[in-house]
Amino acid sequence: MQIKVEKIQLHLKTTWKISRNASDIKENIILSLGDAKSEVAPNIRYGETPDIVTSEIPKVLPKVPRSLRRLEDIMGGFSGHHATRFGIESLLVHYFADLEGKQPYEYLGLEKPTDVETSFSLPIMEEEKIKSYLEENSQYNCYKIKVDATTAVETVQKVQSLTSKNLRIDANEGFESAQQVMDFLSQVDQSKIEFLEQPLPASSIEESIKLFKVCPVTIIADESVEDDADFSELKQMFHGINVKLMKAGGYFNAIRLLKEARAHGMKTMIGCMIETSLGIWSAMQLNTLADYLDLDGYLLISNDPYHLINNKNGKLSIR
Repeated sequence: MQIKVEKIQLHLKTTWKISRNASDIKENIILSLGDAKSEVAPNIRYGETPDIVTSEIPKVLPKVPRSLRRLEDIMGGFSGHHATRFGIESLLVHYFADLEGKQPYEYLGLEKPTDVETSFSLPIMEEEKIKSYLEENSQYNCYKIKVDATTAVETVQKVQSLTSKNLRIDANEGFESAQQVMDFLSQVDQSKIEFLEQPLPASSIEESIKLFKVCPVTIIADESVEDDADFSELKQMFHGINVKLMKAGGYFNAIRLLKEARAHGMKTMIGCMIETSLGIWSAMQLNTLADYLDLDGYLLISNDPYHLINNKNGKLSIR
C-alpha cells in the first residue's frame, strides 16, 4: 500500500498578515494511507515549502512499516524538515490506531480530549477594518492580536477601545529590544493581556532574558521552540511555550516537549499553522496536556474540506 500525496490550496477569509509576511492563499499537503489521513502545513520561517515537503516524503518512507516500533526507527533517522516528519509520523499513527480500533489519543496513551476554548486571531490590518472584523467574530471570548513594532500600540489600543475581552498579543519576533517591548506595554491596558507571545527574535537570547526580568505580563515562547528545547535556558526568558505539531515534528516529540515544559514549571500551549480541520483534529488529540489552546487555523479559511471539529462560540470539540 502506497502513501498518496495531494497538494491543497487553502483560501484565507482575510489577508493573513503577521510581522514577517502576508498571504491570501496557503498551500498544504494531505497524505493518505487507506482511510487514514494527515496534513502537512509547511512554513517558510523554518525553510519549508510544499515542493520541499513532497520531495522529502518518498525518501523517508519508501514503504509502510509493519509496526510502530519500526516507524520510530525510521523517523529517528530522518534529517528532513519538521513538518514533513509530522505528516508522515501522524499518518502512520492514525493508520495503526485505525487497525486497532482506537482514536489517536488512545493509541498515544493520552486522556480523552476535552472541549476547549480557542483564541481567535486578528491579523495585522488597517485600523479602520478592526471594528467590523471584531463584530463579525464576536462569538469568541479571547482574541489573539498579531502585531509588529510599528502597529502594536495603535492596534491594541483600538481593539481595547472596542472590547473588554482578554487579549493575547503575538509579535512573531516583531520587536527588536526589551525596551521597545516595555515601551509598547506602557501604552496599553496590561490587565486584559493574557500573555505576550514571542516578542523578540529567537536569536535575541540576552534581550529576552532582560525582558523576562522586568515584563509585567506572561511571556510565551513560539519561534524559540522548534523540535527541541533547552528548558534551563528557556525558563529564564519565558513563562511558557507554544508547541505546534508542525514544528515539533510529530506527536511523540510534541508530547515530550509539553511534559518537559510542565516538569520545569512552565505553562503549556498548543498552537497551529494555517491548517484544515484535519490538522486541528490532530492537535486536539493532545489538548489535555495544554494550559492554553490556539487552534483557530481552520476557522481562518473559507474552504475547509473535512469538517472534523465542532465550534460552539469558540469552544472546540472533536466530531
